[in-house]
Amino acid sequence: MEIKEIDASDSPFVTALTLYKEYEELKPIVISGVKQKHIAGANLFSIIFSSPVTESVRYTSSNTSFGLSLTNAGFDGIVLVGHARKLSYLEIDNGEVKLNLCEQLRSSSPYSFSQIVSNLNSYDVLAIGEAGEKKVALASLYYNGEVDLGYLGLGAVFGEANLKGVVLKANTEVAVDEKLEKKCEKAFHTSIKLRHLKLYGNRYFLQYGYRFGFLPLSNYKYRRDPRVLFLTGRVHNDDKRVKLGNTCAGCRINCCERTESNVLLPRATEIMALGLNLGFFDLEKVLALTVAAREEGLSCVELGSLLAYLRTVSTSDYKLPNLKDASVEEMVRVIHLIGEKRGIGESCSLGLKAFPDAIQMSDGTAILCDLRGAELQSVFYSLGEQILCFPDLFYGLSYGENSKSKGSLAYYTELLAHLSLSSSIPPEVVGALIFKRFPIRYLARTRFGVRILIKCLGKERLKELNESITLYRELAGPLATIPEHFIKDPISNMDDDKTVAYNAIMFNYDVEVSRIRQLLSKLK
Repeated sequence: MEIKEIDASDSPFVTALTLYKEYEELKPIVISGVKQKHIAGANLFSIIFSSPVTESVRYTSSNTSFGLSLTNAGFDGIVLVGHARKLSYLEIDNGEVKLNLCEQLRSSSPYSFSQIVSNLNSYDVLAIGEAGEKKVALASLYYNGEVDLGYLGLGAVFGEANLKGVVLKANTEVAVDEKLEKKCEKAFHTSIKLRHLKLYGNRYFLQYGYRFGFLPLSNYKYRRDPRVLFLTGRVHNDDKRVKLGNTCAGCRINCCERTESNVLLPRATEIMALGLNLGFFDLEKVLALTVAAREEGLSCVELGSLLAYLRTVSTSDYKLPNLKDASVEEMVRVIHLIGEKRGIGESCSLGLKAFPDAIQMSDGTAILCDLRGAELQSVFYSLGEQILCFPDLFYGLSYGENSKSKGSLAYYTELLAHLSLSSSIPPEVVGALIFKRFPIRYLARTRFGVRILIKCLGKERLKELNESITLYRELAGPLATIPEHFIKDPISNMDDDKTVAYNAIMFNYDVEVSRIRQLLSKLK
């Protein structure tokens, strides 16, 4: 272990990409810090790694306070390479870095590990569960044992390095700029979408998804089911069971509700993957599945996609779980077997890639939402970008637009995603602060869109964002394609015969990328 001084970029994400490129032959795990913008809730950090699922470089990001604590500790990032001889965890405390053995904690859940090695009030912990230790492709990385951060085998990558987790002395102090803070609060107050996100969080995501048909229902078979409203109403009205509180320091979106016993309720992505996609519309059932996934350290999105596929298959293969019409209790049992890589769970340890007939991207990436209701997501999945919580919601609707404007809109949304990564400001805040006068959907409709984009972001910032996208594309490899199910299958209970005009959108995306890059090359 060594501490090195580097010439860090102004963008934490670019710094992390540069560090990964420097150690690329060793397939490192790079954890970035944050860029302090003197605004509460600007904690967005990223983790860059080589995915065993896609066999290419991918990243995940989170607004939890780990990145902020890392920056306050005086580090721009962490580069993890090599393999520990015995199970260990990395500890950073008061500028000191050490590797501690933890063989006695093998097979412990991420939450149990976090409780044992630290006091959760004063430490930030990233940890894997037994699934990660056994290199299950569905394994994830958890923040303080509760928040699912990783996907595409990030937990298995930690397990391959024999690294149980990273423990960091928490320090979430931010010198808040009062002027910028007031501007942000005003933006949240004047936007009805952001007000709803602040008040209702998960409930608003689900209601919005029900309205526009992007919720994954019964293995992406349907696009609307009125039982979704019962689920959102159950969360909303049961005030005795729910108390509001955020896991992410200073976050303005209420997506981390808890029970009276302080158990974190399923978040929107967990409800979609382990509830709606499996055909469960009862909060207690979804919570039981979510808790099982957390105990084993599994990615909820990938696990949900796999279980949803297995529920549609009638099999006589004794090596595979028979989940057709299975109860929640049977599902929980199978989840634990998958995490422990034992019995019938071992046949599922490779994830979706072991089942070519399952609905997935060509590179094995699990799909969270129904792309027929969120077409911009198909571009993000193809590019290997982390899926935002529905860019259509944050940056303007793409519904009713033609393929040309959707292609442009996809590129502008990608720019804003990288702006969030480079500034450490969550995407909903970026959209509110920068595109207050000109909603991003307006840019895709007018021939003056690029000029407005340059005016809002500035020439230099726009060039930096393009460089960030280019650098990531070099590392990420070839594009993936979306499954035929969303392109050719018109089955829909919304009676709109909706499909994704994928080729047309990607063509217009490429045209817009070329047009803006040519324009930037001419600018001085």
